[in-house]
Amino acid sequence: MEFIENHTKIRVLLFNDASIRPTLEDLVRHSTCVRELTFRMTQKAAEYVPLAELPALRELHIFGNGQKQDCCPLLPLVKSISSKLSQQLHTLTINAPGLGYPEACEIARISSLQRLDCHLTDPQCLKPLIALNQLTELFIQLPDCSPIDDLVLDIIKHCHKLNVLRIDLPNLGSNFLPEAYKLLQQVRDPSKQEPLILLLGINCTNLDKNMNSYLKVIRQE
Repeated sequence: MEFIENHTKIRVLLFNDASIRPTLEDLVRHSTCVRELTFRMTQKAAEYVPLAELPALRELHIFGNGQKQDCCPLLPLVKSISSKLSQQLHTLTINAPGLGYPEACEIARISSLQRLDCHLTDPQCLKPLIALNQLTELFIQLPDCSPIDDLVLDIIKHCHKLNVLRIDLPNLGSNFLPEAYKLLQQVRDPSKQEPLILLLGINCTNLDKNMNSYLKVIRQE
């Protein structure tokens, strides 16, 4: 804390596995210029709630420690973030177990969000994300689940500014790409917007070259 008190213009804080519990309130009070914060939770998620008070925060990256019981529930922390930072946060990463539908509903309230990277527990978590109409990048990871074609298409339909969409471990039907292309023709103007980059971890058929104005698929190993 002595370092932070003497360097009031700090913009980025990276804590990794360090415990910051004893200093959270002092951290917030003296970190009025911090725009980016990254930490790995070493205690319960609710104990990090004061961090949502950082007045200049724009990027927040939260990682779990691999022990679900140590950080859950996530809702108090996510609710605090959506309440305090809904008009200023533009980048949010939450790669921690336990991010379910209630948390997704809170994330959907962050109207300023442009980049979201999160691990979700249920495909239904995708439903509220259509409210994030400022999104330009969306990275989502889901467990093996039933087909999610309609849920992903709904995001494409409502998030017109989306430039990059990555889906890890998806279950998409064989007709998803033609449907996505058809939808993009309805909601995007290729003369004003680059093709949507779709990053998939599955094998997919080659796209017709005429799709390139609207959709670019990159297959990831």
